[in-house]
Amino acid sequence: MRYQLTDSVRLIPGVGPKLLEGLERMEIRTFSDIIGWYPRRYIDGSRPTPVAQLPKGMTSAVRVTIISVNSHRTPSRMQFVDARCADESGEITVRWFNQPYVQKKLEVGSEWIFIGSAEIFRGNLQMVNPRIVEEPEVIPLYSQTSTVSTNALRGFIKFALDNCDLSEHLPTSIREREGLISFAEAMDIIHRPKQMDDLLEAQRYIAFQETFEFFVSILQSRGTEDAQAGIPMSVDLEWLKRVVESLPFELTAGQKRVVWDAVQEMTEGKLMTRLINGDVGSGKTVIAALVAAVVARAGFRTVLLVPTEILAKQHSQSIAALLQTAGVRVALYTAAQKDDLKDADLVVGTHAVLQEKFELDRVGLVVIDEQHRFGVRQRAILRDLSEQVPHLLSMTATPIPRTLALVLFADLTVSVLREKPKNRLPVDTQIIYPRERAQIHQRVMSELQQGHQIFVLCPLIEEKPDEEELRLFDVEKEKKTVIKEAERLRTEHPEYGVIEVIHGKMKPAEKRDVMERMARGEVNMLVATSVIEVGVDVPNATVMVIENAEQFGLAQLHQLRGRVGRGLAQSYCLLCPSHPGGPAIDRLRVLVDHDSGFDVAEEDLALRGPGDITGLAQSGLPSFRMARLTDIDFLQHVKDVAQEYLSSGNKEALEGMSDYSHIKASLE
Repeated sequence: MRYQLTDSVRLIPGVGPKLLEGLERMEIRTFSDIIGWYPRRYIDGSRPTPVAQLPKGMTSAVRVTIISVNSHRTPSRMQFVDARCADESGEITVRWFNQPYVQKKLEVGSEWIFIGSAEIFRGNLQMVNPRIVEEPEVIPLYSQTSTVSTNALRGFIKFALDNCDLSEHLPTSIREREGLISFAEAMDIIHRPKQMDDLLEAQRYIAFQETFEFFVSILQSRGTEDAQAGIPMSVDLEWLKRVVESLPFELTAGQKRVVWDAVQEMTEGKLMTRLINGDVGSGKTVIAALVAAVVARAGFRTVLLVPTEILAKQHSQSIAALLQTAGVRVALYTAAQKDDLKDADLVVGTHAVLQEKFELDRVGLVVIDEQHRFGVRQRAILRDLSEQVPHLLSMTATPIPRTLALVLFADLTVSVLREKPKNRLPVDTQIIYPRERAQIHQRVMSELQQGHQIFVLCPLIEEKPDEEELRLFDVEKEKKTVIKEAERLRTEHPEYGVIEVIHGKMKPAEKRDVMERMARGEVNMLVATSVIEVGVDVPNATVMVIENAEQFGLAQLHQLRGRVGRGLAQSYCLLCPSHPGGPAIDRLRVLVDHDSGFDVAEEDLALRGPGDITGLAQSGLPSFRMARLTDIDFLQHVKDVAQEYLSSGNKEALEGMSDYSHIKASLE
């Protein structure tokens, strides 16, 4: 039986209800999704790493000789096998849990290749539960979860490759002109390479395909919008000047320029489609508020769409205060609170405004905060609110290098805000190594005594029971969790005062309550996950402690750092890695050396390689799998090819693209 890319993964043998649920949480629902789950990296078994050079905490291949083998049981009846092994450079202990058959397989004096992660345990080098390789091979490593292992993914992907019709997705004329292999060949090589050199052609195909589809989607959208005129807006410049002068702060030159550019476009009857690309705290919301005031003065309404309820409430309150003298009436529309919209000039809402029940007439402007979180289809829904297409103002707090932004966001005019409001001090960013943790307590106490507040970030909410037991044997380094860290801090440091938690599993009402109490100063320390990454505004918070900092991408770390330093006091970001060395420390030093988000973005892109997209999901950039965002020439070339192809009117293979397109799907 042959399967189609659109068929459900439940048809794959071995995918039961539990695995299906786990795959769906990974957004793997079809054969297309499972084939598109590319390896995060590869281990070349033919080129093992000497024991003495094994990187700590990173999966590697090692070729060793067995010196001795023995087995033990833990008090909880967990059985493990230890093998003492060595090569010419040194010794390592290899341990397997609940795999007693391994002892019979590993004869003293035999040579094996093991693939796993090396760690130091009680002064000795060890590797836990490695894969045993019979013959040298190239092994793909996949991102996995506690429910779906990398071994299970390999099996599912193999079945899909062997039993699915992999029809070509790129137009034949373009593929031949660019000298690309076929889609089927690329998928087979990317998941089952015979040698590392084979990967180059497969990666080249995928890089071209995903960027071609991205630009086709963007350019098609822009073509539709360009065909329509915008709603003309009249503006009283003297009135606008008085509104600006009534603000409790002075606008930066960049803010004034963007407001003027946007207003000028709307008064000329042009359809404004503008992206404000600004750093954290650069004042994008004020720009949106002023443009909305102009729209209200002209007799139209604005919808401001934001990703979270917390941010929606904060924006509604802050904008209402800013525009009080302008007479702009602000309403809130979320799942939890739906104000009467009858007299509203500006509606601040979440995804709730995308539902069919939401109705609003005379919409002249749509503002989208965090533009990468809302796709083309969602923007279209908002634009259907009015008989005439409303103007669009998008905002992203992730600084994107201008040359890259101009290439990627072909459907938007890009305005860059580099300046920050006056009197805003840069956040003092430091790396705190494990042996230096006493500095954290000193800094926290100093700031609390001054009446300031503290954020503590952890990568996980809570630890699963099986993970806790395995960690006792150092299967993996402990990752800080919100629940345990809050309990520890309350027990060990009652002097810190009121300590609360916030994370994604909490109900919206619970999160709102915690954040409102934090904003009122009733909470001294908030222990959180990255749920606070976007839209939390607590000017009195001056310290951000980020545990297991290496678990976050640079763009995300910069966003988190931006949650402090929003007041006039000096603020601090303390990055706490799990290990004192390694490549992760070099990444963290980028944040120490650069306060500007634009500089961080440049360094972040320079550090990325093909397929390394950690952190991009929250960065405002499309999450290409193989295309390098630093290769501007390549991106521009593919964009030109897509433009030429659409201009020719040739629609060959465009329907096929929608069968397998993670980029197009992410836009919708």
